[in-house]
Amino acid sequence: MSDAKMAAEQYRLILELEMPFE
Repeated sequence: MSDAKMAAEQYRLILELEMPFE
């Protein structure tokens, strides 16, 4: 897995914690 993909997944998880999608 590329670093860019891992960073994107981590960023998505952070966004979900900050602002949960309902």
